[in-house]
Amino acid sequence: MQIAVAADTIHRSAFAAKPVPEGVEVIFVEEGDELPDADLYIDFCFEEKGDRFVCITTKPVLVNAVITVSEELAPNKIRFNGWPGFFERSLLEIASSNDYWTAETVACLTRLNWPYKQVPDVAGMVAPRVIAMIINEAYFGLGDDLSTKAGIDTAMKLGTNYPYGPFEWCEKIGTEKIYSLLKKLEATNSRYTPAPLLAKEVKTA
Repeated sequence: MQIAVAADTIHRSAFAAKPVPEGVEVIFVEEGDELPDADLYIDFCFEEKGDRFVCITTKPVLVNAVITVSEELAPNKIRFNGWPGFFERSLLEIASSNDYWTAETVACLTRLNWPYKQVPDVAGMVAPRVIAMIINEAYFGLGDDLSTKAGIDTAMKLGTNYPYGPFEWCEKIGTEKIYSLLKKLEATNSRYTPAPLLAKEVKTA
């Protein structure tokens, strides 16, 4: 089995945290490289750089598309949660509206022995949506002078046993990504309206 992976330095490190069984060849591809004939393609940089594997139409392609939903993607593109801090977890979130290509992808994940969970095909999936809301509430609290960023992070980690505080999560994922997800969710539900201080940080970055 061959896997072709498009990833930057940070995502290469995240990929290295996933076990790969013997007999599986991983090929990292750079821009301009000729694409190999692989069984599975994984694009970590989809949200930042666009569709690296746009010409691959007959094999399953996992794309790191947390905000983009399947109706905006080619049928063989299966979404996965590859945001920093999430891909390293034992359970991989995937989402798709295409049963055939989901089955093809699941077959590859099974061969890799990677546990997965198929989640609703909505913007933010499950874990990123929850974390985005927590981060947003933290920014509301910061704007109300409830505490400092460090204080809120410490309280969240001690109170919930989360690996990161909300501002640590935001720095790890990227403020712009959190803001973009909240804005997309806000279109159908005002409870996701970004906190003014979060919006200000994004606009002045």
